[in-house]
Amino acid sequence: NGSAFTLYRVTVQNSPNFHFVTTGTAGVTAWGIKIVTPSLAYTVPGYKCAAGTTPDKVTPATCFTPETVKNTDGFDPGQSTNVVLANSYISTGDDHVAIKASGGATRNLLFAHNHFYYGHGLSIGSETDGGVSNMQVTDLAMDGNDSSGGNGL
Repeated sequence: NGSAFTLYRVTVQNSPNFHFVTTGTAGVTAWGIKIVTPSLAYTVPGYKCAAGTTPDKVTPATCFTPETVKNTDGFDPGQSTNVVLANSYISTGDDHVAIKASGGATRNLLFAHNHFYYGHGLSIGSETDGGVSNMQVTDLAMDGNDSSGGNGL
């Protein structure tokens, strides 16, 4: 819980789990963030982890593969209001953005001038019993996917 929270030009790479999650926050601005998980090397078909690394879901893993990277959502606004994600680059192998609203509404969302690579896209997820409203998406580039289902919006 909080208010008037800003992330500016923050880079996160190879996180073993969710990256940025807000819960019950009024006023969230994420501007120019960069999230890269798994790194592009791990997305090459047939990629194998180096000897001595642990390609598993156990934290902290020291190597990731498309098969082992799970729950690496990029930006998850939950039960939050007045949320902006702009001018950002997200490549996660999971949801780039997963909007959640369990136990409270998520509303007044703006996603502008973002680039999503390798992952699921922007999801209004299964945890939305509190309701999601007033969302705008503009100038979103989506490239690459991690399954036959492709990217979603």
